[in-house]
Amino acid sequence: MTAAHFSEEFTQWFFDLPKTEALEKAYNALEVHHTASNSEINRAFRSLSMIYHPDRRSGSEERFMELQIYMAIIKAARGQL
Repeated sequence: MTAAHFSEEFTQWFFDLPKTEALEKAYNALEVHHTASNSEINRAFRSLSMIYHPDRRSGSEERFMELQIYMAIIKAARGQL
């Protein structure tokens, strides 16, 4: 099974959304534009991770997991998985 196929199946199963809508949702969750560079996306991910990490007072395990999934969706769409 290829990463692209896995990504599409996973996003449809997890979010019940087509791949393009899941990708748009991922960019919105990380508060970046789809034309953002990889370093901008990584910076946004790290920044949000510092806020939502479960070990932090303001943390949320659920939100942190969502961030990781969104990041995986973006990486898969960019061919980085």
